[in-house]
Amino acid sequence: MKIKALIGAALLGWSSLSLQAQQLNADCGVSFADGQLIKQRLMENRRLVDPAEIAAFQQSRNIKYIPVKFHIVGDANGENTVSLSNVFAMLCDMNNDYRSQDVQFYMQGVSNSVNYFNNNTVYNDGGGFGSQNIMFNNKSAGAVNIFMSASVNNQVASYYTPAGDFIFVLNQMANGTSSTGTHEVGHFFTLNHTFYGWEGADVTIYEPGNAPNLINGSSVEREARTGGSANCSSAADGFCDTPADYVSFRDNCPYTGGVKDPLGVAVDPMESNFMSYYADACVDSFTAEQKSAMAADILSRWNSFSAPTPNAVVSGAGISAVAPSNGGSVELNGDITLEWTAVSNATAYYINIERTFGGIPIETVTEKIVYGTTSTTIPQADLGFPRQYSWTVRPLNQLNTCGATSPAQSFSTTAPTSSVIGEEFSSMSEMRLMQNPLAGSTAELLINLPKDLVASLQVFSLDGRKVAGLDKIQFFAGDNAQLLEVGQLSNGVYMVVLNTPYGNLQQKLVIQR
Repeated sequence: MKIKALIGAALLGWSSLSLQAQQLNADCGVSFADGQLIKQRLMENRRLVDPAEIAAFQQSRNIKYIPVKFHIVGDANGENTVSLSNVFAMLCDMNNDYRSQDVQFYMQGVSNSVNYFNNNTVYNDGGGFGSQNIMFNNKSAGAVNIFMSASVNNQVASYYTPAGDFIFVLNQMANGTSSTGTHEVGHFFTLNHTFYGWEGADVTIYEPGNAPNLINGSSVEREARTGGSANCSSAADGFCDTPADYVSFRDNCPYTGGVKDPLGVAVDPMESNFMSYYADACVDSFTAEQKSAMAADILSRWNSFSAPTPNAVVSGAGISAVAPSNGGSVELNGDITLEWTAVSNATAYYINIERTFGGIPIETVTEKIVYGTTSTTIPQADLGFPRQYSWTVRPLNQLNTCGATSPAQSFSTTAPTSSVIGEEFSSMSEMRLMQNPLAGSTAELLINLPKDLVASLQVFSLDGRKVAGLDKIQFFAGDNAQLLEVGQLSNGVYMVVLNTPYGNLQQKLVIQR
């Protein structure tokens, strides 16, 4: 297999961009009107739930197990969904953040713990009225329902809707590094933003002077916690141990704006609070009053907090992939079978197969949860030949999704002995662009071929003119990397064509500098 050195650097660039995307903060879509409904339920819980019951609930130190139903929404073809590994990471992160109040979340359902459904409406616009109706009708009873979708035409922020009583999370915010899941579950349990009332308002126009008495028609919270000027139990989020906070946009910590409350007292917000809008790196805690409010809401929603069975920690330390053998080859003449070793307390296994190029993963081919067995079949249609793949397995149960993953196991696929290259060239070959749209002057192509051959690369404009190309290029069976200079081309859409003795491959190229 001949691979040029550009592959490693380019793919590492992809990984870096992906990591940066995961660390971006995003706004929350809970509106001022939604906040009014959340606050109404908070006040009802204060009136209806016995404080002694709340105290006993918190002091028992028994873990309260809360079921969560994850709904992964793809387009009509089931494509472009959030990865299961990111969903598991979000659950682990939520459990870490709620552990101090003895609350742990687990996946509802022993054999159907994640609900997949395909719907273009939700996929295209996760915040629309029609989408919210669809999600409402797909809720699972007795659980915290969390829906995840790309929302490609409307990058609506993640949100909790008190009317529908479910959470929506953008695909890119479902991970183990963002606090989005923890924040939205806080809304579910009657917590408002610490800056509630300032939604859509800009505190910077008042800096470094005094804030007004009213904002959006509501009383502005004062800095005083006690005494005649204190209004913390009724204004803003309704908690007196969350200091006054007027910052309703994503901000870094510490706050340095210098705004004062309506009485001229300097405001010192709690940048570490999960319900604030400070950067994910800043937030790490709830206050005692917030925890009591969540306990009251949990008591009002559930009367049983039993752990799922089994609930023991799943250790993936000893798990290993068995077949195909590491580094082996598989003739792709039908579905292939993956096998692995069993792990105690595991009720399911997460399988992830990645296409590799030069030993570096370039895309996820298949991921799935396998319940109650240590083998699974992968359809031939999901794979190609001759290709390189790696796969891993992670043991799970409803409560534990954070266990170790097996070491990656590699295998290659070969063509069936009955295949004829001339007749099946397109299905046995692959060409893709590393960056598309392309902002630079050099296109980097990954080309996989079933045999050694000499071919040409040509670039055509949409009116059929040849505008760039290379002739008599030696390619080898398997994976190849090829550079193509296109710096002379203007912005636009082009077609890249690989001409071989056995047939052609085509790939659309978009240049956008």
